[in-house]
Amino acid sequence: MQKTKEKRRISAVMIVFAMLLQVFFLPLNNNITSKAVDYNFCFPVKNGCKIAFIYGYSASYGGTHSGIDIHASGDDTIYAAYDGVVKATANSCPHIDWAKTHGKTDCGHLNTFGNYIRIEGSNGLQFYYGHLKQNSLKVKVGDKVTKGQAIATMGSSGCSTGKHLHFEVRTSTASTAKINVNPASQGGLITYANGPYQGDFIPVLPPLGTFYLKNKGTDTYMYVTGADSNGMNVGLGEKKDDSHYKMKITAVKSGDATSGCYITPESGSKVINPYSDTPANGTNVTVYTKNTDGTQYWVFEQVSGNYILHNYYNSALVLNGTGSNVNIATKTGADSQIWVLEKINPVIVTTVPETTTQPTTTTTTTVTTTETTEITTEPTPALTVDETDITLKPNEQYTIKASKSKLSYKSGDTNIAVVSSSGVITAFASGKTVISVIDDEYNVVQINLTVSDKLLKGDTNLDGRVSISDAVAILQYMANSSKYKLAGESLDNADVDGTPGISGKDAAIIQLYDAGLITEF
Repeated sequence: MQKTKEKRRISAVMIVFAMLLQVFFLPLNNNITSKAVDYNFCFPVKNGCKIAFIYGYSASYGGTHSGIDIHASGDDTIYAAYDGVVKATANSCPHIDWAKTHGKTDCGHLNTFGNYIRIEGSNGLQFYYGHLKQNSLKVKVGDKVTKGQAIATMGSSGCSTGKHLHFEVRTSTASTAKINVNPASQGGLITYANGPYQGDFIPVLPPLGTFYLKNKGTDTYMYVTGADSNGMNVGLGEKKDDSHYKMKITAVKSGDATSGCYITPESGSKVINPYSDTPANGTNVTVYTKNTDGTQYWVFEQVSGNYILHNYYNSALVLNGTGSNVNIATKTGADSQIWVLEKINPVIVTTVPETTTQPTTTTTTTVTTTETTEITTEPTPALTVDETDITLKPNEQYTIKASKSKLSYKSGDTNIAVVSSSGVITAFASGKTVISVIDDEYNVVQINLTVSDKLLKGDTNLDGRVSISDAVAILQYMANSSKYKLAGESLDNADVDGTPGISGKDAAIIQLYDAGLITEF
């Protein structure tokens, strides 16, 4: 009889537990599907432009750039990227020379954007347009805008060194929400229904090292025609195992794709550049002593695994092959303007066996066969880290575990945390920053770091982050609080629904947070 009662008690607990799951957990889980959202954007600038600073970590920027900087030629009008409602603006900020006033109070959003517009898109994303021209705004707070509508004029207000648009896309306005949308991610979350416009390109950092540069249109290879002296011509010919054909690619600035690369023939120390200080369409290409005037910088645009090489001096002009000549020409995207970076494999030397002639009255024909050894190149392993979202308390440390060695590290804000050369993060003050992990090929992985001396709501198991395991800990506690105990900080963190006490609703809300359907409690 006692055993029967015990079985009934266990059965009752399991039924209650199942009901809690049914009421609080499973229905929400069934609804975790995103609505179909139109992410076809309107590019915010027209008539040819250059994306001068890309999204993400850049050594020359000194940290993480949370949007893209767009320079335009001709039309300076800024257009709304998506339908939405204007939520915030600034229209009266003067131009400020950032280099002279950095550290002083500026104007606009975060005291840096100057004149700006924030539009909340009908898809829930937040669009920021920064550094706009003073008194140029065509919209005001509360206005509804449509995709492609003119909203302002490009300028250089706030912390800006020259006329450009800072275009930024956020998932939320909350200070705790990370900026995780790349405004240039064509083919990803964001695609541009009306572009990108002719002349737009996103700079990439190519593989660095020594390669053959094969012209896709002519199926021949770039080479220098003579000795290492200024003015030697650059042509196209059949590939040879010759230092005149081998081109070394080095970054102008370490880790920075926007400034471009030098191209140096292995046969000497000169670099590839146009045969003119003011190059134009049709200018021939030669070699010359390395300098910093920009005509020698080649900015790489990736096209189906190959590259178009823009001249930094005038990004509309690209390296072009025609017949046996190399020149620069206005970008059309033709095969003659596409270059293949072909790896230089070791030369295989095959020894032909010696033959001896024996005295005979019969003529003997000797056939020599040569074996060919196939060279395979192992793909370069990707750079990964164990954790990309970390929460620490002041004075707490964390050691980064990555898939590669020979890494360098950078903290976006050393007032919040520093990272040692061996990858040990030491937290200082409350705030958020990004820790960048960089390998020797300039691949970058970013770790989002939060430093807080307050309770981390939702972190029930005290592992420094909020995940589905915290929701499970709550449900276990509700099922059997004596076996699965929660107390102190764990219990305080578990209560996220705004109502005192722990319930299945707390677990459900944490599940929604883990799924990315909500960004804060």
